[in-house]
Amino acid sequence: IVAYQMLPVTKAPITLETLPIVLGTPEHEQTTDDNDADAIIEDMDNDEDDMQDGGVGSVQASMASDNYAAELYQIPELQDVGKLIKTIGPIALSEDESEYNVQCLKHIFPNGTMVLQFNVVNTIDSQLLRECKIELEFEEPDAWDVTATVPAPQVTFQTPGKTYVRCQANPDLGLECYQASAISAELLFFQCECDPSTGEILDEDDEGLDDQYPIESIELNPGDFIGRTIVNNFRETWKTLDVEEKVETFELDTFEDIQAAVPKIIDILGMTPCDGTSAVAPRAKKHMILLAGTFSTGGEIVLARASLQQTNAESGGVRMKIGIRCNEEDISELVMSCIA
Repeated sequence: IVAYQMLPVTKAPITLETLPIVLGTPEHEQTTDDNDADAIIEDMDNDEDDMQDGGVGSVQASMASDNYAAELYQIPELQDVGKLIKTIGPIALSEDESEYNVQCLKHIFPNGTMVLQFNVVNTIDSQLLRECKIELEFEEPDAWDVTATVPAPQVTFQTPGKTYVRCQANPDLGLECYQASAISAELLFFQCECDPSTGEILDEDDEGLDDQYPIESIELNPGDFIGRTIVNNFRETWKTLDVEEKVETFELDTFEDIQAAVPKIIDILGMTPCDGTSAVAPRAKKHMILLAGTFSTGGEIVLARASLQQTNAESGGVRMKIGIRCNEEDISELVMSCIA
């Protein structure tokens, strides 16, 4: 598997490991619900029936994940992390004009393993950074443990260096580890003087000045740990998952209209839109989103469907009624907390 992932994505052989999870049957069935007890979705306008889901983003994300996996598996400390479920980022943790520019990527793996990758750019031409790494402090200290840190040996002027931190969720705390929280972070390194014209260290025996640089906190959200899943027949899959759904209504006053709300909701929940529901008709006053995903801990299937309605055409605002189904009720509640 590792050998396959090391190949360019366009040339890699198709294997069971590279195929996406597909639920349901391939036949598409356009349906609406009529106020039955388990339905929260109103009838959709006929002009939305033929909308196709934009698959380009999903393909690009998959290709990026394959490339990240190939790179991560070359690092001895990360070779046993398992199959890469998803990557979030890059997320800027410093200002563009700062001395040291830092971005973070969150790589999510099964069984509570997370690898944080930090891309560091040194913008000072007279400095070279040695043993560059990130020190973390979790908001909930008992929820996560740092099991490995891989420093960047050198970060030269305007050449990005990469450092990694492998984290493991505490299995004794269960889903508490995946609740929304923040991780404080600080960049640590040894600062050495170098020739600005060549980048060479002025004194090879110089171990460098032990230094640190504060960066922004990393936010963790439940949606980070939901993998994307393709569902070809959402209605049938929804019926098959015959469990009580968790339903709540939210007033999303920060959004001007439905077109602004839909992509943000999809991003927050970290799930895959189904049946073309990521596309919103121009000036739509109501819309339905169908979403599917798998939770990273044990591959539990999570389905969500939401009805959105424009509340005020002049001042903006969107009302969303969302229902979530999962065989694990605690996971449904956790996913709902993404919105709350």
